Amino acid sequence: METTRNMRILFAAVTVITVAIFLPALGNGFVNWDDDVYVYDNYHLRSLDGAFFRWALTDRSVVYWHPVTWFSHALDVALWGLHPAGHHLTAIILHGINTFLVMYLVLQVLQAAHARSTDEPFADVRRRERFSLIAAGATGLLFGIHPLRVESVVWIAERKDLLSALFFLLALSSYLKASLPAREGGRMSAPVRRSLPFVWYLLAVASKPMALTLPVVLLLADWYPLGRLRSRVDVLRLLREKVPYFAVSLIVAGVTISAQREVGATPSLELVSLKTRVLVAAGGLTGYLGKMILPLGLEPLYLHPRMIASIGLAHIAQLAFLAGVTVLTLLWARRRPAWLAAWAWYVVTVLPVLGFVQAGSQSMADRFTYLPGIAPTMLAGAGIAEGWELLVRRGLGGRVRSVALAIALSVGAALAAETVAQTGIWKDSVVFWSAVIAKEPERFPAAYSSRATALYDRGEREAARRDIDRAIALDPGFAEAYASRGWMLRREGNLDSAAADLTTAIRLKPAMAEAYVSRGIILGEKGEYARSIDDFTMAIALKPDLVAARVARGLALLRAGRPLQAVEDLNAAIGMSPADTDAYLNRGAAYEELGQWGNAFADYDRVVRIDPGDAAGYNARGGAAARLGRTADAIADQTKAIGLRPDFAKAYFDRGQCYIESGQRSPAQADFRQACELGYGPGCAER
Repeated sequence: METTRNMRILFAAVTVITVAIFLPALGNGFVNWDDDVYVYDNYHLRSLDGAFFRWALTDRSVVYWHPVTWFSHALDVALWGLHPAGHHLTAIILHGINTFLVMYLVLQVLQAAHARSTDEPFADVRRRERFSLIAAGATGLLFGIHPLRVESVVWIAERKDLLSALFFLLALSSYLKASLPAREGGRMSAPVRRSLPFVWYLLAVASKPMALTLPVVLLLADWYPLGRLRSRVDVLRLLREKVPYFAVSLIVAGVTISAQREVGATPSLELVSLKTRVLVAAGGLTGYLGKMILPLGLEPLYLHPRMIASIGLAHIAQLAFLAGVTVLTLLWARRRPAWLAAWAWYVVTVLPVLGFVQAGSQSMADRFTYLPGIAPTMLAGAGIAEGWELLVRRGLGGRVRSVALAIALSVGAALAAETVAQTGIWKDSVVFWSAVIAKEPERFPAAYSSRATALYDRGEREAARRDIDRAIALDPGFAEAYASRGWMLRREGNLDSAAADLTTAIRLKPAMAEAYVSRGIILGEKGEYARSIDDFTMAIALKPDLVAARVARGLALLRAGRPLQAVEDLNAAIGMSPADTDAYLNRGAAYEELGQWGNAFADYDRVVRIDPGDAAGYNARGGAAARLGRTADAIADQTKAIGLRPDFAKAYFDRGQCYIESGQRSPAQADFRQACELGYGPGCAER
């Protein structure tokens, strides 16, 4: 397909506008709703080595199997570290690329449709080019700047949406191109052209399982715009062609459902009845369309009703609307095939997230419209182009067209303003959860618990305690809230109350392995090593792949005077998570107890290679270097630790010891004095 100069300018302009509207997200931070699991607390992402790729290819800890998404996050960590602006920039660029691909897809669909039609506005070449230009531009803007895109673009943990859509669009686009006559397919060989869509499809489902609907979308494309479904023979041939796609879809769907059941994310029919699921699905199908047309009342979290007791008037209206649209598009399929194709695309692609297999606490989510919204938006773009052609054909003057253009620009400006406003909701964890609480002040105690954690982390302890107490008041059986409050009490030094809260959490949720880990750490801090080891052992029995439990038990064994057993646990932890710096630090300490200073140095060296900003790693490596007689290296490491943490009293003391060892008493005394002033007792004794 030849792209005119005007088309290239249009594509560039729409892409730039889309990116510009999302740039305020660069000022946003992480939010403690999955961003921790996906990025800032995920040690696996700290190094792009063989161990990382093995983990990424096998991990299902977040319910989904999506190695491509893990690779994207790891690449961002390598490029930007844990600075959220860089992660947001990557997401914005990906969305800009997807917007470009959506416009290109419009051209491909129209090209195939034009080839099969002699109707206006397709017969005249100039009109056809103008129609394509307007349809592509309108679709790109409506898709790119719509407020429904915010959640997928601005929520860092939703990188999977952007990636799966990217490869989904590439697969569909390459499929359309491969279906053209060979002379129009470019220089690529026929076998490569035919296999490329499947490669893109594999990458799409390896980014997010929602892309598994692509085989059905390809069959829709075979019908419209390609016109390849003309007989039963065609149907059978094209179905056979899609067998590899459907096989992958079934496998990925099975893996996803299995993972969701393992973590209890899919409630049974006893908790959410089939009637409720059907009505919630109908509400989602109509609700998403309504928000595409009029994006008002957008919420960061639409809570699931769990049980709908009776069918109301609104439910009947929703079901009637869906049935009516389906019947009308079927009746008009011959005259308006694009309508049926767009409706089928929408229904098929949104089907996995309508709640028939319920996962999570939401009934709807704005992010679920990223792929399903493409076809209705394309239809709207074509409708705008057709409306413009109608004005031109009827010879209406420039004033009428100016008014129409002004209306279109006003709509675009309103969408952009709402998108910027929605972006602000994701500013940080406190702002985000405050928005959730404003919408649902009584029904979602987890919002208070999550906001409490964020408030506590930024030093607002009283506000945090009010929130966590509110969460428990709303749901006295909320085990996670007791666990969070226990951890807050532990950080305040109130170990007995902290242990009591964690004991309550365990009583309420006996399978909560993380609560055992937290209580075990508290017991260890109280010197009750035997009991703490028992808690860690229980956590491991409940969740054998819980790395934190093995790291913590290793440290407890070390403190209990059992360094050999500590090394065994820490070896297991490192085997499961080769980038876990705590595991290397603890194993290094165990090697010190065993007198294996070379092994200790190697572990500490690994820590600072994984995380060059880890002051404790430099301090520990400096200590090991000193014991190995490498005094100059030890001083350099302690200096680095102090540079990273100017209040690191032990690093001053250790560097002072190294200065003494090298005969430099004056700087040694200065370091001991500084250590003493920072409250480190041994420094006062040496001063």
